[in-house]
Formats: sequence, structure tokens, C-alpha cells
Amino acid sequence: MRLFVVELRRFWSRRTAILIAGVGLLFLLASLATLASSSQTPSPQEIETARADAQEERDWVTQERELCFKYWEKAPDTPPEQADYPKDCAGNHDPTRIKDTHYLSGVVIFADEAEGQLYFLGMVLAVCGLLIAGSYIGAEWTSGGMTNLLLWTPRRIPVYLAKLASALTSMFVLSVGLGVLHIGALLAIATSVGDVGQISSTWWSDTTMLSLRVLFLVMICTTVGVAMSMIGRRTVTAIGTFIGYLILVEFGVRFILAIVDIDIELWLMSTYIIGWTVGGTELWPVGAGYPDYLSMWTSGSILLAVTGVLTAIGMTLFQQRDAN
Repeated sequence: MRLFVVELRRFWSRRTAILIAGVGLLFLLASLATLASSSQTPSPQEIETARADAQEERDWVTQERELCFKYWEKAPDTPPEQADYPKDCAGNHDPTRIKDTHYLSGVVIFADEAEGQLYFLGMVLAVCGLLIAGSYIGAEWTSGGMTNLLLWTPRRIPVYLAKLASALTSMFVLSVGLGVLHIGALLAIATSVGDVGQISSTWWSDTTMLSLRVLFLVMICTTVGVAMSMIGRRTVTAIGTFIGYLILVEFGVRFILAIVDIDIELWLMSTYIIGWTVGGTELWPVGAGYPDYLSMWTSGSILLAVTGVLTAIGMTLFQQRDAN
């Protein structure tokens, strides 16, 4: 416990950690400022028009759903790629998804904007977690702090776990704190120059699950940052690997292979990050007439497995290599 407290203090004593957190905060403030400056309070006439347009859209979707059910009753054995309607009639033609607020333009609707802001918040915090954790461990190696610590506490596995726990705890507190402030500020903006929208029990359930998935992603990225810096013993290893992977693989290799119609979506980490964050996603293989579904749990398992492998490698190298 004493070692954990010491590591927790060392974590936030690094100016780089404070700087990266500050830059992340600026991105979040910029997002809120943009929303606030572009929003207006809807007039009663605009609300009434939006309600009428939404009801018209709901009626059309309900009609399409009935036609979809009748179609599959008449042709239940039709291959999905040759069908006129998707197999899941209720899921693809759901009138309850159409809200009145969808037809209000130039208005910040809290119930609608919260999801997008949580995605943005998760992206910013995940990158911050990876960079902060990577710089924290890298600075310990380059400054000689790691060597001094091992002279005081030679048991390396507890040292690794204490550093990992301090990074995870710090990012957890930072994520929850910034998340509450960010969504609270969004609610304040919507209340003053927008509209709160329709908040139901389903909205609360979906938002809570999304928040938990975002928090899990931040923890994953923080753990990867610690592992990469332990493997390379330099801050630049974590940051350079992250940037290099984005440029060379996610953009470069994806673009080149897309030209020759080679599908590598299942080999890219972004696929599983998206699949986990959005709660499952569809993949369209090259030449396929219908998509494959990548579940949230499959995506999360892959992310957890990759993180576990990197952590095991980092822990093994930390235990075996010379501290100097």
C-alpha cells in the first residue's frame, strides 16, 4: 500500500502528465464552446413543426415495417443478399428511434448530443491515458528514478503492479471527474440555449453502458501505455509506436490494400475499438452482399487479450533486464 501511495504521488509530479491532461481539457472545452456558440432556443412554432415532421416519419417507418413482415411471411427462405428487406424488420424499422428533436436544426439537444460527446470524451481520454502513462514510465527510466526505486524495493513485479495501479487509478479518477463536468456543462448549455430533449429509462440505460465502455477503453489504453514504455524503456517508444501504428497501418496499409480489394478490417485494432465502444458494429467484407456482425463482447475480448499479451511481455522484460 505504501508503494502504491508513493507511485501515485510520483505519477502526478510529472509536468508532462499535467501538460497532456491540460491539452485534453482544452479539446473538451473547445467542443463545448462550439456547441454553445452554434445553438439557439427553439421557438414554439419550430417545436410544433418538428413534432409534425417526426410523426410523419414515424408513420412511414411503421408502414415499411409492416411491409417487411409481410415480405418475409411470403418468402421466408429468400437469401439475405437477394431480399428486398433486411431480416430484422423490427430492429431496422423502429419508429421509436425517431425523436421530435431530430427535426430541430441549430439547437443543442442534450439527450441527442450526450452520446456524441461521450464518444469524443472517450477518444480524448484514451489518447491522454496512453500518452500520460507512457511518459510516466519513460521518464522513470531516463531520469534514473527506476534504478533508485529498485534499490529501495528490489521486488520488480510489485513495483510494476504499483506503477500500473497508480496509472489506472489516476486515469480512472480523471476520467470520471472530467466526464461528470463535461456532461454537466453540456446539460447547462442545453438548458440555457437549447433543449434537454426526451430522456427515458432506455436513454439512461444506454448512456450508462456507453460510459462504462468508454471508461474501460481508457483503462485499456492506459495499461498499453505502461506496457509499451516498460518494453522500450523510453517515452518515445509508447508515443512513437502509437503514432507509427496510426500512420503506417491504420491509414497506410488500409489505403493500399483497399486499392486492390484486400480486406484487413479484422486485423486492425480500430475495428475492435469501434466495435467495443459503439456496442457492436457491422463489417462489410469485400465482395459480400450483406455485412458480418462484430459483437461488443468479441471486440472487448480481443482488446483485453492484446492488452494482456503486451502487459505480460512488459512484465517479463522488466523482471529479467538490467535496471541501468
